[in-house]
This record gives sequence, structure tokens and C-alpha cells, in this order.
Amino acid sequence: MNVLVTGANGFLGHWLVQALCREGHTVKAMLSTSNKQSSLQELPCKIVHGDITQIESISSFFPGVDAVFHLAAAISFKKADNNKLYAVNVDGTRNIVTLCLSNKIAKLIHLSSVVAIGASSNSQTLLNEQSINHLATLNVASIQSKILGEKIVLSACQEKGLNATILNPSLIYGAGDAKKAMRHSSVQAARGKLPFYTDGGVSIVAVEDVVAAILSAWQKGKSGQRYILSGDNITNQELFFSISKQANAKPPKTKLPNALLLSLAHLADFFRIDGMLSIENVKIATMYHWYDNSKAKRELDFHPRPALEAIKNSVSWMRENGYF
Repeated sequence: MNVLVTGANGFLGHWLVQALCREGHTVKAMLSTSNKQSSLQELPCKIVHGDITQIESISSFFPGVDAVFHLAAAISFKKADNNKLYAVNVDGTRNIVTLCLSNKIAKLIHLSSVVAIGASSNSQTLLNEQSINHLATLNVASIQSKILGEKIVLSACQEKGLNATILNPSLIYGAGDAKKAMRHSSVQAARGKLPFYTDGGVSIVAVEDVVAAILSAWQKGKSGQRYILSGDNITNQELFFSISKQANAKPPKTKLPNALLLSLAHLADFFRIDGMLSIENVKIATMYHWYDNSKAKRELDFHPRPALEAIKNSVSWMRENGYF
């Protein structure tokens, strides 16, 4: 089959392109115009460059394609990047949908995120695809843009007959994830240099299992449906202690109280320090991002491995590549 992968140079994109090539598909791997070098050059795929926010720069990639895997996304918690987040995650997704419709693409797989599902303030709640997203009330572009991107896809399914499935992976771990800018805390934990942890929790899923679910969704995923791809639900403390243990490093010793974090965030906002330490981001980080993945298990034959295995693979790769 002829397939197109956007965001192919990312952590997940690279793993997906590998899998598609292994299965014998003809793969167009789309990179942003700024990505001139890529390890994908070692794979039997055609590398193309384009800007998904500029429809004319990517329109030639769609004719003759059977399936599109839309992984390209912008991720940032800096307010200075808000325009880019909306341009890529909303306008870019709209362009992908438009081209899928005009070229009669048989299937679109849209990679979203669990931030479009939400998070809970307590550890007793597991969110599912129908849960009310309380994160939607926060003025955070990285969340709002993901929600809006999903709405564009769902609207096209309902009103224009687009055959598209939305996947919402949780925190993806595995070999090579340390290259992601958002993985700074994990790298510091592996080095024994993470001084503290916070309340809250995350759901860890292995990159191999996300790739398997993407391929399954291509064949089995229902149009206009969302599927949570999550794994073990663990606390932030358990995550960073596991990373430190696998790296034979000192674990973080101190849990920062939420009140102190919020006080620091208020100071950062007052002095207009743009970054992770904002009031909204502190609220998000200390919530429980725990999910019910039973729908994906039931309909996509999704069977995630234990979180510890994914963490081990991540730490082993960091060790082999000189991160600590």
C-alpha cells in the first residue's frame, strides 16, 4: 500500500516508518522544511519536505496515497509559541483533512494526545473517551490546539464522509525518547540530578505498542471514533524513582508541595517568565493523567506491556548514547 506519514522525523514517527517499511509498504515520510538531515535516510522510504501550515507545499504528496498517518504536531508550554501551536495543530490538521478529502484518501489516522481527553484531580478516576475534559477550561494552547484539531477531524467524518480514526496516546516511552525536548526531567532523573518530584500521576505506554495500535487502527479503527492508547497508571514519584533505579542513580528526595509550586508559578507570572513554571502548567503537572484503555483493547487488540519495560528500554538507550 502507498502511505504518507507526517511528522516522520519525530520519535514516534521514526518508529512508525520503520514498521511500515518492514511490512513492505511504499512510504512517503514527510519532514518539515527545516529538517534537512534525518536518520530516515537509512530506511527504504521516500523523504519529502513540506510545511503542513502551507497547503500548497504539501498538496503534491497526496495523489495515489491509500492511507495518511498524521503525526506532525507542535508541542510547547511557552506562551510565546502559542501562534505556532495553533498554526500546526489546528490549521495544519485542517489542511491534512482537506487534502485527504480532495484526494479521496481511503483512511486517515490522526494522532492526538490524552490531553484532549483530560486529567483528574484525584487518583480514583480513570478517564475514558467519553469523559468531560476539565483541562479544556485552562487557557493552555498545547491543550486547546489538540482539542480543536480533533474537532476538525470529527467534523469532516460526520459532515463530509471522511474515513478517519483518532488515537490518543499517553506518555510514550522507549528507545530514543530522550531526544524529545519534553523529556528533560527523565534525563535528569537518569543522571541522579532531579532534585524533587510532585504530586500527580501519568500513564506510561511503550512506543512499540503505540505503533502496533496505529497499524491496527488502520485496519480495524472505526471512523469518527477516538481510542485511548495508555498503559500502566503510575504516580510521578514512581516514574522518576523507576528511572533512577534503572540508571543506578540517586532518586529525587523531596516532594514539592502543591502550594509552594503555585506560589513559585505566581511569581513567574508576575515577572513574566515564560516557561514550564506557570500557574496552568503546575495545575496540569500535579493532576492524575490516568486512563481506561479498555476500548482500544477491545476494538484494536491493544495489549500494552508493563510500564517498567518501556522505562528500561528508555534508560538503556540513554546509557548507550551517552546521556549519563
